[in-house]
Amino acid sequence: MPLTKGYYKVYNGDYLVGRGLNESDDKSPKPVLSNTDDQKAFWYVLVRDTGRYNFFIRGAPLGTDSSQGAGLVAYLQGETNEIQFEVVPSSDAPNTYTLVDSRTGKVLVAPSRGASQVQVLSEAEGTAFRFEFLRL
Repeated sequence: MPLTKGYYKVYNGDYLVGRGLNESDDKSPKPVLSNTDDQKAFWYVLVRDTGRYNFFIRGAPLGTDSSQGAGLVAYLQGETNEIQFEVVPSSDAPNTYTLVDSRTGKVLVAPSRGASQVQVLSEAEGTAFRFEFLRL
């Protein structure tokens, strides 16, 4: 089932994916963590007419930032390298998807341990993230 526009909690296994609670106060891009300490973390999903998706956390668009290597970030201001994603349903479990950068074909990969930054890599297989729709 495709994702629809709205708010979701996104999980890497049993761990919430999102921004950290103790971010610096500056306006630099903020890393998206595979195991956030923010228990109220949620993503906003925007579906484009092209069938691609944009994702936002706390109102900030998600993209990549060369100063953070291949890491996924949330842009708070200024120039962004916002990604439009292709969302590929996973056969592993319901409501799970692999997220693919539509420009490069690279996939999101979540490290298996700790609160590490989600990466955008040229892996054969990306992480299957579980999306839980929130009725706000």
